Amino acid sequence: MTDWTLVLLTPLVVLPVILLFRFVGCGLDAVGTLPPSDPAPPFGAQVPSPTYSDHILGGPYPLYYWRLNDQGPPKAKDETYHTDGEYKHFPPQPLPLQAPVPPAPPDPNTVRSPAGSEAADGSLQFGQQGLISFDAGTSVRFLGGLVEVHVGNYPPSFTIEAWVFPEWDLAGGTSKRGFNHVLMEVYEPGANQPRGFRIFANQFDRWQVLLWHVGATAPGPLFDPNTPTGPVVQLQSRQHVAVTYKAGTLALYVNGQLAGAQSSLPYSPPQEYATRLYIAQASPAQPAGRPFPFLGRIQEIAIYDDALSDATIKKHYTLNPPSI
Repeated sequence: MTDWTLVLLTPLVVLPVILLFRFVGCGLDAVGTLPPSDPAPPFGAQVPSPTYSDHILGGPYPLYYWRLNDQGPPKAKDETYHTDGEYKHFPPQPLPLQAPVPPAPPDPNTVRSPAGSEAADGSLQFGQQGLISFDAGTSVRFLGGLVEVHVGNYPPSFTIEAWVFPEWDLAGGTSKRGFNHVLMEVYEPGANQPRGFRIFANQFDRWQVLLWHVGATAPGPLFDPNTPTGPVVQLQSRQHVAVTYKAGTLALYVNGQLAGAQSSLPYSPPQEYATRLYIAQASPAQPAGRPFPFLGRIQEIAIYDDALSDATIKKHYTLNPPSI
């Protein structure tokens, strides 16, 4: 081997050795041990607690989820990013973020027709006290205002759940005024072809569910609509309400407990793309045209494309302590 050959090959041999030691040196400390990749968190550091929505979105995953903790119009955000709702108030006017509690209504012992719709000023009040005790979020008080949602998919099996705080008897006690108050409704009209559902407090202040189906002129009720059956609506109190439907069985849960169920009850989900879902009021497509407004606070409305189990519904209720 010539001297020129050694001169040319020496850098090629030495360079990989240098690079090897340089690489190892970057990964070792002065005594030849690997340093920690991440420093340990300080002892006693606070880890953020999961919110109510973290639990809901953690599974089973909802099809739609409106928290209704928005700070103002126009949009009611859908946490699943499918379909935002739109807040509507009548007559149109600037809406305050915070407004005083409305005055007590007239004599709560006044009895009126069940077909009547309670008078309301059509407003919405944002920034109200939230219904989830461990969240810092707010809720919306509905006083004749509503949320309209352009839902394009109404599944044949479903679960609907919400937290509510009914306030149509602001004087306290038990309402005897005989009004219906709709929490949620979708209605698709047609001659003997109605489709949809209604979740509401009936004239007896009992929770009730109606299902419309093709071929019937009247909806199928969960409870006898002419008698005070069904779970009592607790006025001035926070409640969790859930409705499930699957394979002909309709069930209603209040505060995590099964309150009633009925089998062999047909249901036809809406099919027209233009059919809207209404929160806190009846659908204007109803032939009677009565709004039946829900007066009070509503929060955390979730819709699933299957019937949740008893255990899951109870879990969602027990996430939120019983007092507020």
